[in-house]
Amino acid sequence: MERRALADGEVVTVGRLQLQVLHTPGHAPDHLCLFIPSAGILFSGDNVVGVGSTWVGPPDGDMQEYLQSLERLAALPARILAPGHGPILADPPGRIRELIQHRLAREAQILALLKQGPRTAEALAQEIYGPTAPPGVMEVARRTVIGHLVKLEREGRVRRMAGRADLFAPVAP
Repeated sequence: MERRALADGEVVTVGRLQLQVLHTPGHAPDHLCLFIPSAGILFSGDNVVGVGSTWVGPPDGDMQEYLQSLERLAALPARILAPGHGPILADPPGRIRELIQHRLAREAQILALLKQGPRTAEALAQEIYGPTAPPGVMEVARRTVIGHLVKLEREGRVRRMAGRADLFAPVAP
């Protein structure tokens, strides 16, 4: 069997099925999803999971690319979603919109906390996820918060405090 890289938009034939290759960075820079247009089946890999939310944080994750990938997937005429983790779902657009709203709500929560005063990603993660979260979860939460902060910084909505690269504050409108 030949091994090679797949390209965005490429159509791969497997038996009688035609799978459309979709480059969907965000969770990872090289993440791909596969879509079978004739059946309306979307294989979402790690970008859309059946339960919970996908980890998106540095060094490989990019929140801005992740949200763009979700928008792209939401526009597909998918009827069945087969995620890399969790159950198969019958409402792909609904699940994808739910994940987009979750990320945007988290972003709003981060901005609201920063409006109360500058904070580090660690402090934000503690306030958002709470002091009762297990240590392993807090590290993932902190890195996810960093992913949001990097996106917000690129958009000019937050800035790093002078002399404190780890301390973030909102940019005045």
